[in-house]
Amino acid sequence: MILLVVALVVSIVAALIVVTGPLGKAAPETSATDEVRADLEEEYGVVLAAIRELDDAVERGEADEEAARKERLRLQGRAGRALSALEALPVTPKRPGVSPVRPGMVALVGAMALVAIGAFTFLPRWQLAGLGAGEQDALRSALDIPRLERAARSSKTLQAYMTLGRANFQAGRFEDAARAYADALRVDPRQAEALRRVGGVLLQDPDKLREAYQFIDLAARLEPNSDEGQLFLGFALARGGDVPGALKALERYRTLNPQGRDADELIATLRGADSAADLGRATYAASCASCHGTEGQGGVGPSLEESRLSEDAIKAVVRGGAAGMPAYDATELSNERLDALVKLLRSWQGGS
Repeated sequence: MILLVVALVVSIVAALIVVTGPLGKAAPETSATDEVRADLEEEYGVVLAAIRELDDAVERGEADEEAARKERLRLQGRAGRALSALEALPVTPKRPGVSPVRPGMVALVGAMALVAIGAFTFLPRWQLAGLGAGEQDALRSALDIPRLERAARSSKTLQAYMTLGRANFQAGRFEDAARAYADALRVDPRQAEALRRVGGVLLQDPDKLREAYQFIDLAARLEPNSDEGQLFLGFALARGGDVPGALKALERYRTLNPQGRDADELIATLRGADSAADLGRATYAASCASCHGTEGQGGVGPSLEESRLSEDAIKAVVRGGAAGMPAYDATELSNERLDALVKLLRSWQGGS
């Protein structure tokens, strides 16, 4: 707060001097770096505001928690990239050709420089005070990524790759995390954390479910008491349609981490889909709920309750994909499971 007051006072004094000073001085041109810095600072502020607005919406019950969690991760990654880009910008050089200034102006410029240095050093961290603990950790990780990247390139050690992977993962930069963990696996192919997190990223691609499961399953066998390992294993088994196996892994996750809430919705959905008659619900929980909500109410993807597609149209969308939605062929989603899924979706539409 003191820093902000000082910055405000200095800014006001500077403005008065500029306004009352002699006219006709040529104003220095704004450099491309200054413009980029201004754009990045504006981007960072916009993202922070969006995160706070999202959290407020969740507290008011106006946003789905799972959809909000995914959107928050995306925003954290966006903020992290803006901060990383800010840190990477060169210091703006002093421009020649400016007329001599009075000693008072020199002192003022010196004070402004000190405030600017303090702002760039401390202000991003001060802004973290408005975020929750998870968001603070994510943005701190993002701030450290450029340094960790340099360290990994220089040392090429397992520890450096793992540290870089964790920072990217915490910041929501999952593809960058997967690349760092892949480098770690070249050093130690049996590094369990790297295996399961690479698998977790691959799990988001329907074309790589089998490969994702292999990574996650090996990691779970190497570290059977890892709560994250059991959580990822449960997700992978659910995506593959193995409801009993998924429930077993997710219950194991709860045992290892009693405070963990990441599996609650999927467990509730899978428990209601443990018979052949509920194959459609099991399929939906594994492949659709993360985007469309646990009951089709909508989330990242549109509401399925409001859809009025025919059975053939639903099948065409599932098999062929749509905007933002991957396609599922018969090797990933059998005709039996597709028929059950369509029946479930049509029941939500009221059979129209």
